[in-house]
Amino acid sequence: MKRLGMVFLAVWLLLMGLSALVNLSFPAYQVVMGLLAVAAGVLLLVGERKLLPVQNWGLFLLGIYLTLLGIIQVFGIRFANSSSLLALLALAAGILILIQR
Repeated sequence: MKRLGMVFLAVWLLLMGLSALVNLSFPAYQVVMGLLAVAAGVLLLVGERKLLPVQNWGLFLLGIYLTLLGIIQVFGIRFANSSSLLALLALAAGILILIQR
């Protein structure tokens, strides 16, 4: 499951990069990107055999980040400071992934 989550994450990252570089866009782009993010996030979370105690905090936070980001994109759900929360989750996940490598 974790491996499949990494594949979805890779596809999501490639599409994000292409959309920024060449202005890639297609109908339902936000929905597709949101669903990819949710799929990657959930698979990364489920892929860890033991959720508690957490073995890899970086991937755990990355899974939460992707899941929340996808839900926000697909359903348009916003809450107070959602952008700040996502930014902090992304920073924490990135730092922890780098430290654990």
